[in-house]
Amino acid sequence: MSGLKLLVVRNFLRRKTKTCALCFTVFVILIVYFLFFKLETPFLIGRKSQEHVLCVLVPFRNTFEELLEFIPHMNDFLNRQKIKFYFIVVNHRFSIQAFNAGFEIITKQYPECDYVALHDIDLLPLNDEIPYTYPGDDLYNVANPEYHPRGDKYDPARYVGGISLISNKQYIRAGGFGNHFWGWGGEDRNFFYRISNNSINRVRPTNLTTDKYNTFRDIHSPYRFRDFIKCGNQKGADLVDYDLYESGFHNVNYGLLYAESLTILGIPFTLFGITVPCNFTETPWCKPFCRNT
Repeated sequence: MSGLKLLVVRNFLRRKTKTCALCFTVFVILIVYFLFFKLETPFLIGRKSQEHVLCVLVPFRNTFEELLEFIPHMNDFLNRQKIKFYFIVVNHRFSIQAFNAGFEIITKQYPECDYVALHDIDLLPLNDEIPYTYPGDDLYNVANPEYHPRGDKYDPARYVGGISLISNKQYIRAGGFGNHFWGWGGEDRNFFYRISNNSINRVRPTNLTTDKYNTFRDIHSPYRFRDFIKCGNQKGADLVDYDLYESGFHNVNYGLLYAESLTILGIPFTLFGITVPCNFTETPWCKPFCRNT
C-alpha cells in the first residue's frame, strides 16, 4: 500500500474512532439523565426513603403474644412503604413516662431517627393508604377515631392516642407527655393540649377506602387485664388540664435496667427495661404500681 493510501486509511480510522467515542459519551449521558431524572429507579426511591428515619416507640408490659404479632406485621407494613426504621420497645410498670424515657433513649442511641411513632402494641394498621412518612411540623394521628375499631369510645376532638407520628423537634417543643400519669386515663388528652398550646397541628388520614372494621386490627386480648387500678383521681381536670408545662420530657425520671438486642422471625428490635420511681405525695394513684417492679 502506497504512503498516500496509508495516510488516508489512518485519517479515516482516526475520525471514526473519535466519532464512536463521542457517540458513546452522548449515549452514557442520555442513559444517566434518563435514569436519574426521568425515572424513579429503585436506587432513587431508596435514596428518597432514607431522607428521614423513623423510630417506632412501643410501650410494653407482659404482652408477649401481641409483641410476637406486632413486630412481623409492622416490619412488612413499613417495608412496603420503603420506610427506614427501628423498633424500640420499652418494658415498664405502666407509667406514661415510658414514652418520655423511650424518647430520651432514642435521642441518645439512635441519632439518625428524626421522628417517632408513638405506637400502641395492640393496634395494627391494615390499609397501605395510611402513610408512615415524615409528618413535618404536624402531629399525624394515624389512629383516626373514624377508622379506629374502638373509636366510639374516644372524644374525636381531643384524641391523639393509639398511633401518632411526630418529629423529634415537635415532641421536644410540646414537652412530651406529663409525667404525673400512671396507668390509663387522661394522658392523651393532656398531650393534645400540649401540642395545641404550642401551635402544632393535628392531622389525620381521611377519605380512605376502608372503614372502622378493616382499617386496623385490634389484637388486644380480652383475657389480658390492664393494670388500671389507681389510688386517686388522675382523670381530674386539675391534672389533665393544668399540668401542661410542669412535667414532661425535660424532667423525666427513670432508671435503665437493661437493653437487649432481640429478634422475632429474624426481625431485629431492642428491648429496654426501665424503672420509674413513684412519688406518693405528688401522685398517690401510682401506689398500686410501686409494690412490684
